[in-house]
Amino acid sequence: MDRRTDAVRSGAARAALAVVVVSVLVWLVGFALTDGLAQDLVVATSGVVPTVAIAVTLHRRAIAQPRPWFLILAGMLVLDVYNGGWVAEVHLAGMVPPSTPVTALGLPLGYVLLLLGAILLLRQAARQDAGTILDHAIIALSVAFLAWVLLIAPALDPSVATGSRIRTMVVVVLVGGLSGAMLRAAALLPERRGSTVYLLVAVAGTVTGTLARDVTASDGAPDGASWVGMLWIVAYGTLSGAVLHPSAGQVVHERADEPRLTTRRVWMLGTALAIGPGVLVLHALVGSAADPVFIAAVNLALVPLVVLRIGRLAHLHADAERHLERTADLDALTGLPNRRALTRHLEALLARVADGTAPGAVVVFADLDDFKVVNDTLGHRVGDELLLAVSHRLVSSVRTSERRGGPGDLVARFAGDEFVVVVEGDAAVAEPATRRLRAALEEVVVVDEHVLEPRASIGVTTVPAGTPTTVDAVLRAADARMYERKRERRAVPVPDVVDQTMS
Repeated sequence: MDRRTDAVRSGAARAALAVVVVSVLVWLVGFALTDGLAQDLVVATSGVVPTVAIAVTLHRRAIAQPRPWFLILAGMLVLDVYNGGWVAEVHLAGMVPPSTPVTALGLPLGYVLLLLGAILLLRQAARQDAGTILDHAIIALSVAFLAWVLLIAPALDPSVATGSRIRTMVVVVLVGGLSGAMLRAAALLPERRGSTVYLLVAVAGTVTGTLARDVTASDGAPDGASWVGMLWIVAYGTLSGAVLHPSAGQVVHERADEPRLTTRRVWMLGTALAIGPGVLVLHALVGSAADPVFIAAVNLALVPLVVLRIGRLAHLHADAERHLERTADLDALTGLPNRRALTRHLEALLARVADGTAPGAVVVFADLDDFKVVNDTLGHRVGDELLLAVSHRLVSSVRTSERRGGPGDLVARFAGDEFVVVVEGDAAVAEPATRRLRAALEEVVVVDEHVLEPRASIGVTTVPAGTPTTVDAVLRAADARMYERKRERRAVPVPDVVDQTMS
């Protein structure tokens, strides 16, 4: 079944690639064979292909995460209208775009919708590792910013309007950051890698086309050099592959792969924040003019991302500390409180017993009989399963404030095959507590084909209210009584699983 499914997916992936290659080649050939109005119509109609592909795929409900694709579909519809308006303004009305609301607002609105759709697609990857998604977005955004300041802005024609400059800068920086996040998402989500790579190529083609158009634009060629249209055709064609690739319909399995707070990450975030001021200093040193408004705008876009990343790292660091604190108090095998947690709990209880605010304390020390024989003859795995079964039964036998009323009891793994139960109460609670422990260990434990009897020797000591004592003294007393009972068992066979020695 898996082999057949893989074959179907492989065939669908090849079909998606064929659609991309054929559509791109057909439109590129049409582009090369035409000029003027016909050539611009070729570019404009190439955007209809991904629009139809997305609409059909959504209609067939073949996408695992449809909501982002609805936004991308809306963005493509807006861009198709924008492309048509651009052609109409240039070739029919003789205007220089953007001259109407369609061409003035169509491109940024379409890009915003595409950007929102892509961000929603990244949300699944962010659940796996939001930290490195932000890292890659910040790095790519910083690189795009440097490219704008050092390479792109100086190459723009001085006659380019301020509005067009701002639009180009926003597209370059934001889409550049998105490309970095998508690159990381492709690595994080192997189930969606094919679709994500197609989408990444489409984004790269879009931003490259926007850059090339604005850099080569002039009064005589408002839409840039003639070859720029080929970049749009490639971008639109690969967007079709993103929605048609079978990985777009794959369900992503949740994973937890959180990054750690490292010195390298902190330096990276600090460097990202320093890029803006550094560019200003560099321009001042070389004596060239810099646009402080543009630099400040991009740096302000970086600040919330860096702050968000630092906050995320701080949150993860705090979670790690809390996890370490919890695990430091728990036994690795059974999950019970360990000796450290037992000591702290017993110290607090004995303090309350000494000052009379607690009615007393009962400490039960239980040691499994012949546990070494189980380990030596049946293996440590069987021994571990026996310890787990015993720990579960002991926990189920003690009082909790919800089940029995009154204070809860503590069951701890002291060491090896030794367990300690701490009960808050006077001497009257010792007998029922021991009886419940005895009942918990009466039934055999079955591990694979082995039937084991969890026999144990038990020692009990009580501390009346108003009696000052120490944790070591109480544990030594309970341990001594337990060993007395163990010696009695070795001398005279006793049928009961557990017994007690009261003080």
